[in-house]
Amino acid sequence: MLKWNRRYGKLRYPKEWIDDHPFELMAALHEFIPLEARFDWLSDSVELTGLHPMFDVVGEGSRAPFYSFNVAREVDERGREINFVISICINFISCSNFPNVHYLGSHLD
Repeated sequence: MLKWNRRYGKLRYPKEWIDDHPFELMAALHEFIPLEARFDWLSDSVELTGLHPMFDVVGEGSRAPFYSFNVAREVDERGREINFVISICINFISCSNFPNVHYLGSHLD
C-alpha cells in the first residue's frame, strides 16, 4: 500500500490553464489530493497545497515545498497549437523526460 502520509507539496499554475487547458490540467492532477486552494491576485495564478504519492515526505514542523509543472507544447507549421501536455515535475529526471519543457512555477514564486 502506498503511503500518502506527509507527502505534502505546493503547486502553482496560471489561471488561464483553467479555461484554455482544463483536461490537460485534470490529467496532471489526477493523483493530487488538494488540501487547500487559493487564488493569488498579484500573479494571477492558483496555488494548491496537497498530497501526491510521488512528493517527498515532509518532516514534522517543516513547510511543504513547491513543485513545478512541465509543459510540453507542439505547434504546427502555422504556429497553431496541436498538442499541450502538463505534468508535475517531481525531480530532475521527471522534468528532463519532456521535449520543449518549460518550468512553470519558478517565475510565479
